[in-house]
Amino acid sequence: MAEVDVTPGPFVLLEGPDGGGKSTLAAVLRDQLGLATWKGGAPWRPPLAHCVAGLRGHAGATVLDRLHVSGHVYGRAFHDGPMLSPFEDWLVTGELLARGAVLVYCAPPPAVVAHTLASRPRADADAVRYEDPARQYLVRRLYEEYLYTTPLSVLRYNYTVPGAMQGMVGRVATWLAIQRWLRGHRLLDTSVPALGNAVDPPLVLVGDQPVQRPRVLRRAAGDVGIVRRYARRYARQGVVFGSESGRYLHRAMGDRPLDSYCVVNSVQLDGTRLAGGLDLEYLRELAPRVVALGRNAAHELDAVGVPHATIPHPQHWRRFHHVDLDTYARFLSGELAWTGCGPGARCHGGG
Repeated sequence: MAEVDVTPGPFVLLEGPDGGGKSTLAAVLRDQLGLATWKGGAPWRPPLAHCVAGLRGHAGATVLDRLHVSGHVYGRAFHDGPMLSPFEDWLVTGELLARGAVLVYCAPPPAVVAHTLASRPRADADAVRYEDPARQYLVRRLYEEYLYTTPLSVLRYNYTVPGAMQGMVGRVATWLAIQRWLRGHRLLDTSVPALGNAVDPPLVLVGDQPVQRPRVLRRAAGDVGIVRRYARRYARQGVVFGSESGRYLHRAMGDRPLDSYCVVNSVQLDGTRLAGGLDLEYLRELAPRVVALGRNAAHELDAVGVPHATIPHPQHWRRFHHVDLDTYARFLSGELAWTGCGPGARCHGGG
């Protein structure tokens, strides 16, 4: 009997301006490749929870018809700013990358999009704003900016090109076959969420075992991201480092690309795999720089014989040295080596 994949992903993320052919392509991928589909639409709940619902809505390969990228673009073009804070975008993009995701940018020529939008019934008073040529130009420019910086693999799709749809179906099918190969060879496992590059990361950050009842998170001053009453829900949904510790870690990582590291939450109970998917045997062969975030993670890595550096857990560091973000960033980069020093003690330069 064939084993049924009950974990979410990999994902085919369809993004692009309104009228770009996303919904049509999603239906074709569903019918021809047997993929589940999830339509993002306008979020009716807090934005991060809305995105997590898309990531956890189905088992196996799934087509996401919009997720966080459109919220980023349309939020900047028509509203007060991106749908997600930079920290929340890091969480969502990081999990997409870890589970396996390809971003298909659906963008036919502007004249075609303008004609498509003009032919649609105007369901609300804002429709005219979305059809404005200047706004549409801004939308495309913002999409291009995002595509330039995303760590996700990007495929471009223009349905007006003859054979483009079947060509895209074939490219997606090939990409899915590669993802199945990765899973079958135990290089990538999505049974437990991770953030970032879970295939061949040069840097692996290992946190503590996930706690069952996390504290309600405190809202950072000036941040419009995770709100207090939904913090427990996010934690229960398993967002890796979706906490104030994660927020501090995100700040300390700075501009380091998400595909240059992986964040996981400790060693699993069987002692053979890291949560988030890296087989320990493969990890030893790959030999990335492994960093234990705190002594608990260090003890777990010691128990399975993985060489590692140890630095303070971000929760500990932000509690006692909150303003010293630069030193924590240097711990992460390896520029400084932590020696278990307490407040007022000196840390030493490392390599």
